[in-house]
Amino acid sequence: MPDCRVLWVAFLVCHAASLVTSAPSGNDIASQTSHASLKKEVNQLEASYKKCEKSLMEANNMLEQVTNEVQVDGTNKAQVDGTNEVQADWALEEELEQMGVSNPYATSAGSCVDDDLAGRLLSAISDVQRTVNGLRSGTSYHARNLAEHKHARQYRTKYRSEAGLAVDGNVHPDYHQGSCSYTNAGPDVWWYVDLEESYAIGEVKVYNNDRYPEMINPFNIMVGNSSDVGEMSQCGGNFGADYEDTLTWVIDCGGTPGRYVMVLLPGPNRSLMMCEVRVYEYTGPD
Repeated sequence: MPDCRVLWVAFLVCHAASLVTSAPSGNDIASQTSHASLKKEVNQLEASYKKCEKSLMEANNMLEQVTNEVQVDGTNKAQVDGTNEVQADWALEEELEQMGVSNPYATSAGSCVDDDLAGRLLSAISDVQRTVNGLRSGTSYHARNLAEHKHARQYRTKYRSEAGLAVDGNVHPDYHQGSCSYTNAGPDVWWYVDLEESYAIGEVKVYNNDRYPEMINPFNIMVGNSSDVGEMSQCGGNFGADYEDTLTWVIDCGGTPGRYVMVLLPGPNRSLMMCEVRVYEYTGPD
């Protein structure tokens, strides 16, 4: 059990350090401040873990030394009450106490690696993750993009501009960069992503193209546990009328449950070209 806890703590610290490495620092003051705060948080975690790791190593070394020195007559104790293992543990603890070393296998509040420490580290890692997500997205909505690199499908594909290009992580609006999906024209053209399991959907971000931005107007966001549009719920109303002013829309789905998130172009003779769709899980009211 102690070894498992040490490995768990080590994993948490390493994960936090990897987040810092991958988080963009940016050039603006706010981003630099957040990045510095993130580094400070991970440094504190590493310091706490190293101190704990050192204490555990010293205690384990001492325990091995004591184990070699303490002689337990297991045969006699077994003849008395069969508690030779318990007696051996007591003897070890007494020797440790006399030598001023706490038992590394203790799990009380004062022990080095306990559930409380792991809980605090996990909470800190969660804060770090939210900070990293905020830096990556450049927004105040801290969450993981559920759609990235997930399987996507669309109405008939045009020019090999597959549906998956809208979940490849690249939001560049230039169609000629090769990172935008594109469909042939048709009625009620659709695109959807399979999140692989059902989530309470919070926000959906749609990134338009700058070549034919007017084509997306109007569009709907649909969410459900079936890819059949007739069984999905609509988030809000029509979007896209302001395509001349923005290339990005953020649609609030308010926790609508669903595994599939769809961009739907209602009406005849529609064609969909968009460069990215991001989906974020609902985390409750701010």
